[in-house]
Amino acid sequence: MPGVTADHWVQQNEANVFYSMSLARLGFELWRYCRDNDTSVIYLNSLFDRRYTLLPVLVWVLRGRRSPLMLAPRGEMSPQALESGRIRKRALLGALRVSGLGRKILWHASSAEEAKQIRQGISQAEVRIAPSIPARPLQRLPARHRDPARVRLLFLGRISPLKNIDGLLRGLGLCGDINFELTLAGPIDSDEYWRECRELVRSEGLESSVTCVGAIDGESVREFVGLYDLLTIPSHSESFGHVAFEALGAGVPILVGATTMWATVPDREGAVYVCDSRSPDSIADGVRQFVRSRERDAELGPRAALLFAQNWYATSDPVSRSRELLDVS
Repeated sequence: MPGVTADHWVQQNEANVFYSMSLARLGFELWRYCRDNDTSVIYLNSLFDRRYTLLPVLVWVLRGRRSPLMLAPRGEMSPQALESGRIRKRALLGALRVSGLGRKILWHASSAEEAKQIRQGISQAEVRIAPSIPARPLQRLPARHRDPARVRLLFLGRISPLKNIDGLLRGLGLCGDINFELTLAGPIDSDEYWRECRELVRSEGLESSVTCVGAIDGESVREFVGLYDLLTIPSHSESFGHVAFEALGAGVPILVGATTMWATVPDREGAVYVCDSRSPDSIADGVRQFVRSRERDAELGPRAALLFAQNWYATSDPVSRSRELLDVS
């Protein structure tokens, strides 16, 4: 990254940040930091990352587990996520169970469903539930130009099998009665899967309707999402789904699978459309439901999405709940 000093601590606002390139240097710096600082809690994102989870856990163990360690799997313990790299992941979970480390770690789940998945993988795990902290919703809808004759759909996320983009494409292949365009935005995690998706675009006759624009800068996500009519999240499983709330908070309805958190939140009518992500027919039906609603009242979806996001943020109070989460005294 331009302007970033690698393998050195740098000051950013009130935080000390270490941008790592060398695994050995990162291990040394973690050891030294834990030795020289009395940390109230060590918080890790992801469960299976070799550099940013497994190495810090190893340092934590070797340093005698002096500070509480909290780990957020971020959806990695869902059945669908565990199928990818199954042998390695099952082996690690087995090691956590046999060693007893799984019971010594504090686990952060962003929903009750994720808490259930963690306990299925690590019996007797201590799990705390708190939603992630998304950006605050907009206060009012911005003025936007919408093309009433064409529906703009967006997928925003990693191009990987876990995101079920192939299911989305198959579903849209059944929507020949709808004038739509789909934008795929996000980094390509798997070249093989991306080749499969491109072949589906051709075989489903979607060449003129689907474009891929690559990764989007994090600072401009909300503005970018606001250009579209419906955000599609065909994933078989999501923990919190920041992009879902970014869309809702910008006044953009979402289409999600029935197993995701947002499919179960009350008072979602007009804001959240639910489908069976395993079924292309169900995905197509979800898109059609949105289109019919849009034809009746073009502003209903944006109003419902923004109101839903504002109400959820006010009642869930994610900032206070995250402070409580990290109170391990």
